[in-house]
Amino acid sequence: KPADRMVVTGNTAVDAVRWAATRAVLPTHVPDGRPLVAVTLHRRENLPRMAGLAAALGEVARAHPDHHFVWPLHRNPAVRDAVRPTLEACANVALEDDWDYLAMLALLRAARLVITDSGGLQEEGAALGTPVAVVREVTERPEGVDAGAVRLVGSDPATVAERLRALLADEGALAAMRAAVNPFGDGHAGARVAAAVAWRLGAGPRAADWEPGA
Repeated sequence: KPADRMVVTGNTAVDAVRWAATRAVLPTHVPDGRPLVAVTLHRRENLPRMAGLAAALGEVARAHPDHHFVWPLHRNPAVRDAVRPTLEACANVALEDDWDYLAMLALLRAARLVITDSGGLQEEGAALGTPVAVVREVTERPEGVDAGAVRLVGSDPATVAERLRALLADEGALAAMRAAVNPFGDGHAGARVAAAVAWRLGAGPRAADWEPGA
């Protein structure tokens, strides 16, 4: 039957993130010795409230002056025009041009918290064991929320500010998010894919750990 021919391997993106992260280095201008918070916001549904969300992030940054907030800005002028006037003068917020992939992975790996509305960063943060706060009402990756690696904080600026301040002040909650089992994969999906291809070609056995829930 068709189900007997299906193989559950996990997400090969997790393999790629973990491999690339071992080669990723933070840019030298990022200060050492301070807790880092990575920020990315750009989704179209958040554009009408982007200035308010920037103000909320400024409020969170001022409430945690010992933290360094790094925000590589999306190239969309609507994002930049909404964010820069509010946050350029905030002493512990660095508004950056967009970073390359390896530098961004280094930031995600080093961050105490990732604040984002991105879909991919939810998977990448979970793969690196970094807590992810999602500035949206819903996510297309509910597995991360169910596993405890990802937390939805909404998109209303007042609610976002309150929830992010509370989360950064709760090391127990952040530790639990870091300890969550990544639901998107364990870093060995590629090996399972190769073995599954060999099995389908008659060159190897079917492995027990391909079964869902095994």
